[in-house]
Amino acid sequence: MKRKILLALIALLLVTLAISACGKESDNPETTVSTTERTTAETTAGTTNGDDDKHKPETVSVEYYNGDELIKTDSASLNSELALTYTADAPEGYSFSGWKYENGEPCGDKITLTKSIKLYADFTANTYTVTYNADGGDIAAENATVTYRESFTLAVPTRADYIFEGWFDGTTKVTDAEGKSLAEWTFLSNKELVASWLPVRNLSLTNADSAAGSIGGAGKYYEGQSVTATATPNLGYSFIGWYDGEDMVSEDMEYTFTITLSDRAYEARWEEKSEMAPFVFTSTADTCVITGLKDGDATEIYLPSFVTEIADRAFEGSAATVFVEYKGGKYRGNAENFYHTIYEITDKTVTSFELHPSTKVVGSSLFIGCIELATVSFPTGLESIGEGAFNGCTSLREITIPEGVVSIAEHAFNGCSKLESVIFPESLTTIGNFAFNGCVKLTSIELPAKLERIGVWAFQKCDALTSVDFGVTEDWVAGIVSIESADLSDTATAAKYLTTTYYSSLWRRGVQ
Repeated sequence: MKRKILLALIALLLVTLAISACGKESDNPETTVSTTERTTAETTAGTTNGDDDKHKPETVSVEYYNGDELIKTDSASLNSELALTYTADAPEGYSFSGWKYENGEPCGDKITLTKSIKLYADFTANTYTVTYNADGGDIAAENATVTYRESFTLAVPTRADYIFEGWFDGTTKVTDAEGKSLAEWTFLSNKELVASWLPVRNLSLTNADSAAGSIGGAGKYYEGQSVTATATPNLGYSFIGWYDGEDMVSEDMEYTFTITLSDRAYEARWEEKSEMAPFVFTSTADTCVITGLKDGDATEIYLPSFVTEIADRAFEGSAATVFVEYKGGKYRGNAENFYHTIYEITDKTVTSFELHPSTKVVGSSLFIGCIELATVSFPTGLESIGEGAFNGCTSLREITIPEGVVSIAEHAFNGCSKLESVIFPESLTTIGNFAFNGCVKLTSIELPAKLERIGVWAFQKCDALTSVDFGVTEDWVAGIVSIESADLSDTATAAKYLTTTYYSSLWRRGVQ
């Protein structure tokens, strides 16, 4: 009896567990999907190849464009192959050549559609044939090929006693005389072009003296053409004019005229410039070389500024004074050194100046009036600076006097009110009267050991000069006063003596 009761209880418990399990399965929607539904979902998932393909359509679109204009729309299955048989209407002068993608790459005849796309019509410019009609002339080729909307060059024919003017289509000129197109090809068909010819007229030019200059412009021209005959004189010569026989037709070096019905012949004539009369020379348009003198006894020789070279020994044996110009300065010299002394400045407004490397002497009063002169470049071989050479150059700020200069004449730098720095050479022996008078910005100087003489008032009104370094402090006499070496060894005392105490005295060294 007890055993039956126990079996009944076990059976009841199993039923209860089964009912509980069924209830839980009913509460979960995933467990209620039928076998058919699960099969359909699995089939669909397999068709779409994963989550990335779930949003792709089964068909895609193909849009055809002619430029920016949409001209056709097609649709096709995804991943299908499409033959591109549709063509677009080409504009005049062009032919349809196929389709291309948005990036410009050509498509070919077939494409595989992996997505919706846009295709753009591609066109090729047509080519046309030009047939030559030389109209009595000779030409190597019979025809040429040209491309629509492109420039072109055609062959140039020849014809005796004529000049080719260009290729014509009727009355329309298509090319110039060199066969180059005047515009792009815009004809929509093949063309026969006809050569146009102009009668030749000869322009003959002769040169009366080839050593005097050169000429240009001779040649064959056509009636009505504007022509320029050019004459270029060599240095040392002047152009006289163009002559027809003994009649001058023009004195212009560039003579422009119109070719008429007959040939022309002109002669260019020249004359030697008067300033070259003393010299034997050769020249071109850019050079003039003096090789000798016509008169060896001349006392003065003036070298023109356009002379570029003096040959070796050109003035050998001459005792004449030579006058020459260089970079805005006039120089006076001799057969050995044309640039010995600079004596005149041709432009008083200069702000800087470079002396010729051969200059030995800066002439008196040379730069008077050059109030804008700020810098001067002295040559290394300079020997002396003349009286009042830079007097009143109120813009001059600093100078370096080169080694070799032995004397600075009186008033040389008088009134140079902005002069702040002076460097003296070791070769200097003499500073003249009033040489630096009124140089109010000068603060310090170093005098060389060879200096033997300082003129009266040489540093008067140099109020800012507080330091003077004498290269030699012994044996100096100011007027009749012997100056102690110890005093001159003190640069401040030396400056006071030179600018104030003994400024009006002549300073000499080695005087007993």
